[in-house]
Amino acid sequence: MFRTFICVAAVCVLAASVEQVEKVECPNSLNPAAKVEEETPNGLRNHNPEPPKGKYYVEPCDWPENGVPGDSMPSYDERSIGTWMNVARIGFQWFRDTYLCPRIFDGTCTKIFDTCRMQSVAPGFWNHNLNRAARAHCEDVLENPAYYRPGGGHNDANGTDWYTRVSKFSPVSAEIYENFAPGGGINRGSMTVFSWMCDGHHEKGTDFHISFSGCQTDCCASRRDAIMNQGSQFGCGVGADRDVQEDYSNSFVVTCDLLDKKTEKYKDRRIALASHVGDPLQEGKYMYLATVATSGADVKCGRVYEFPKGKSKGIEIPLNILFAGPKGAVYGSESFNELTECRSYYFEIDYDNVTERYPESGYFSTYGMNCNSNWKEILGDDPSIAVIVGSVVGAFVLAGALAATTALLVRRRRNRNANPAADAESGEARGGRLP
Repeated sequence: MFRTFICVAAVCVLAASVEQVEKVECPNSLNPAAKVEEETPNGLRNHNPEPPKGKYYVEPCDWPENGVPGDSMPSYDERSIGTWMNVARIGFQWFRDTYLCPRIFDGTCTKIFDTCRMQSVAPGFWNHNLNRAARAHCEDVLENPAYYRPGGGHNDANGTDWYTRVSKFSPVSAEIYENFAPGGGINRGSMTVFSWMCDGHHEKGTDFHISFSGCQTDCCASRRDAIMNQGSQFGCGVGADRDVQEDYSNSFVVTCDLLDKKTEKYKDRRIALASHVGDPLQEGKYMYLATVATSGADVKCGRVYEFPKGKSKGIEIPLNILFAGPKGAVYGSESFNELTECRSYYFEIDYDNVTERYPESGYFSTYGMNCNSNWKEILGDDPSIAVIVGSVVGAFVLAGALAATTALLVRRRRNRNANPAADAESGEARGGRLP
């Protein structure tokens, strides 16, 4: 089997031919690893031809609805990294000029765009099995720092090569691994993708104040090339608990596995990835970003419905087109001051007389802004209270105590097109905001 290995500095991108692997039924939960008793003299696990079944390892399985986490994947950090990867894919030169060049001061910014090779492409969709593979690798990195700190790279600490490991989960085309990714908080996603698209060096800094240098030309930029040319599907894993303060402030570990084949699971969906993110141009601000596949569809407008804590009426936040390419568009909201309370939200996009919801069911949470959750199945903090959205636009019916009869909970997926904010009440004007 032919494989190519492309390395840049201490960080590698690996590419391989694609093989199909047989899928099995999805387990109900994560499979805890069986501890390996024997250790090598240097404290690393002995070689095993099977991939490590670490804390986050699960077998390949069917994916959940678009945008809905399965087995806690993707996390907020993983989803925000994927969203920014799509922003770069959809409008590469606009992305470079708007977001990346203001952080590059050594004159290498002009190297990261070549019209002959880096064209705007369609956004990539999330692949949950690649997410599982990437998360498993990050877990292996966290469990075996003695192996990875000297530059252990893509292969697992037990000797398993990267392609064998990922192929246990999904076909794969390439992998990006970053042992000291920059950024923190709700800026992790943007700073990580900025680093990959520069494909050079990132400096020490705070969560927000990070600069990049030594950006590679397109012919040498393996990470950038992988994102642009092999990212039709991808799944990223993040490990943020590693103590690397002596190396890079606020650094963390991230792995992304990519596949250059278009998804069949979400082929009838338009919203590829979307998330709340830190505004990379304004410190202390956040905004909403949605990356949308527009080829063959008349995509019109978009919005976010944001639910303050304890409120059953959503606040409608308009999404404007920030960039429209031949195959995709980036929708974004205005920027707001970072929240001091946890809120819930979801996206909607209108096209061809269809209203598409993301996530298809449930609600994202504003993780990273006084909020420790990423997604919830029902609106409200009390699991015994369900919000049932009727077929009439804006109709709300609060169900009472249903703890003893959970079968009565009605999931939001049954009414994807309902608009719970069409008639905002209680002083929350349409398009308005609460402080």
